[in-house]
Amino acid sequence: MKKTISFIFSLYLLFAGFSLFAQDTINVSIIDGHVNIYDGYYTIGNTSTDYKGSYLFTGSTTNEYYIKINPGDYADTTFTFKDIAMNSGSGNGGMLLMQTKVMLNFIGNNHIESKRGLFQNTDTLAISGDSLEAIANSNYSAIGPASLAGSIIELNNKYSYAFTTSTRDPAIGAKETKCDSIVIKGTTTTAISGYSCDIRANHICINGGSVKGTLSQTAVNTNGDSIYCVVVPHNGKLSIGLNDGIKDSTLTFFAHHPADDNFYIYLPNGSYSFSNGDGNTYTAIVNGANTIATVPAMPGDGIIDVSQGKAVIIKDTAYYIGAQPYVYKGHKFVLTGKSTTGNITVFSKLADTLTFQNLCIEMEAGCAFSLQTGNDITIALEGTNTLKSTGTFAGLEKDSTAGVLTICGPDTLIASGGIGIGNCWISGGIGCGDITINGGIIQVTGVHNGIGGSQGVKAGTITFNGGNITANCTGSPYTGNVAIGNALGGIIINGGNINANTLVEREDIYCFNTPVTINGGIVTTSSLQGCNFNSGITVNGGTIYAINEFQKTEYNEPLPVFSHGTFSGGSINLVGTDGITTSISSQPVNSDSTILYHSQYIVPDISKPVLVEAIIINDSISWGCKDVYTDSTGTLHLWMPVSDTSTVKITVNGTTYSYSGEIIAYNNYVAPDEEEGILEYGNCLWQLPVAITQNGGGVLTVK
Repeated sequence: MKKTISFIFSLYLLFAGFSLFAQDTINVSIIDGHVNIYDGYYTIGNTSTDYKGSYLFTGSTTNEYYIKINPGDYADTTFTFKDIAMNSGSGNGGMLLMQTKVMLNFIGNNHIESKRGLFQNTDTLAISGDSLEAIANSNYSAIGPASLAGSIIELNNKYSYAFTTSTRDPAIGAKETKCDSIVIKGTTTTAISGYSCDIRANHICINGGSVKGTLSQTAVNTNGDSIYCVVVPHNGKLSIGLNDGIKDSTLTFFAHHPADDNFYIYLPNGSYSFSNGDGNTYTAIVNGANTIATVPAMPGDGIIDVSQGKAVIIKDTAYYIGAQPYVYKGHKFVLTGKSTTGNITVFSKLADTLTFQNLCIEMEAGCAFSLQTGNDITIALEGTNTLKSTGTFAGLEKDSTAGVLTICGPDTLIASGGIGIGNCWISGGIGCGDITINGGIIQVTGVHNGIGGSQGVKAGTITFNGGNITANCTGSPYTGNVAIGNALGGIIINGGNINANTLVEREDIYCFNTPVTINGGIVTTSSLQGCNFNSGITVNGGTIYAINEFQKTEYNEPLPVFSHGTFSGGSINLVGTDGITTSISSQPVNSDSTILYHSQYIVPDISKPVLVEAIIINDSISWGCKDVYTDSTGTLHLWMPVSDTSTVKITVNGTTYSYSGEIIAYNNYVAPDEEEGILEYGNCLWQLPVAITQNGGGVLTVK
């Protein structure tokens, strides 16, 4: 009989649904069913195991399984979770359900996400250890009771993040009177909900740490003093020194709040000073309300050095270097130094002159320099200054349609970004208004635009009065790329040496895509394939070289240099890489719509470019010649009306040269005949001389 009993008992141990041997580690990655903890045993699905001791949970799962701790005596039991990830989305799994007083210890990073998060029906839920993220994807608290009144939540771990999509429950605690108290002891806590408050209980006690989230009522410390939130910037540090005038202490934190540069410290009424390692001292006075710690302003002289690597903000009554404000009532600022992280933003309507003095901002990420003021402002250049932005940001950004940005020399500015100088290249942004360049050496490079607005957000009027300007467009997969343009008010060139270049073979990338009026200056455009002046030009003076470097192939023709033009002055030279004049879309006209034709006038004995003093046609028409120069061979490219006889007088270095003779106009469809002086150059008409008399040694030729 004894043997039979022994055999039967052995079979029972072999096949029964529970075991006398302890299993204290549960890997949720491989469980098949809910985990239920009882006083003396636990079950996983339908499998039961005798056990009384501590538990360790590991692994990850997205199944509908949850862990439930049922009523019992767990006074000597710890429940440890190590890098656990339970996420059932909006399902009933992936959560912890507490039915009794319990201590949960978290090691490493732990994530619990479900319909309910940490669901509590117990008198006390205590959390310690490292990091916990609890997320409820329904109308429940992320950490808190559902129905049991008198519940207590204690947070004593290093970092707690609680989030709920609920609009009727807080992230931590419970609505109405279901949660008796919440005690936060030194942890960094973030609570986010759609409810009227993020943390709610009948009694809230905060003893150290940083707590971000609205409270249902005024909190107290362990002494029973009412405490209020003081927002203190942390500058990336995990500790803050505090001095309230009575005691010295250090608040040390183990984590920052996500995407936040502040700590949220709860203190009783009093005066406080804080230091966080950034070299600034913050002060705050708590007087029955939440407050923000600020840095007391210091007297400033308007000289700003960006070498500290801190962001600079210029406002109406003060300017800031990082968090440090400087009181300054002047209107002129000097900006200097070198940085890869300290950009400059100008909001002030009082600032009217900014001097760049060997300023170099080459951002690792973001915009180097942004003008967001709506008044006229002048930038003076001293030394070599560099502004480099990343992404779509402009190197020198003007983010306001009001006010005129004026840049003057005498020295250098190098600017690059999505746009060199102008507005950020983002559709739906703010236009940059008017830009005027009076002088200096300006070198800009933009992926989308060298100088001006963007395809979706235009500039105002762009004006050049002087300086040496080079604007390059490197191109992108988007349309609307241009060296200078996207300006509602057009482009006006009164002087200076202007170079506009497209550096990629794309038919939709232009040197100028906005109507251009040229009254003076030397303008050089260079296109690899696109149109130099896509929206036409009006030339009243100046010297223009429109270079199309596109090589004609069996499959591709170069786009025309300009779409249409109105000329009453200037020397306009259309040059291709092979030396042949490139095409135009329509015949240029003068102000009364008379068709004009291209001629080359050669001034003798010229070996370098020389300024032309006067050009008179038929003794009555004064051809605009401001900043008109010969080339190094003495050649001028003039566009003149046709008549039976034509006389042109050109004055250079005090000597007047006369060119006269009968003029015949031929179109490009006439077969070339070099013996008769007929040549084919593109899709336009040309003025060719038949007989010439030379006075003063002038020569009229066709190349």
